Amino acid sequence: MIECKASSVPLGEDVLAQLLRYHIGLSVPFLIITNGNITYGWEKNANELVVLENLPNFTPEL
Repeated sequence: MIECKASSVPLGEDVLAQLLRYHIGLSVPFLIITNGNITYGWEKNANELVVLENLPNFTPEL
């Protein structure tokens, strides 16, 4: 799940909290926030979020 903000919006706790509220209704393995200048990501591992050093590769299923 990716939460995209305008480049003028700082990526603070409020942005992460918004993404986590969305995640309650739709559980996904990866959470990403970005404003186009900065990107942060986490992988859900059991009941914790692990910071991603790199974004995962995406291979669409055909």
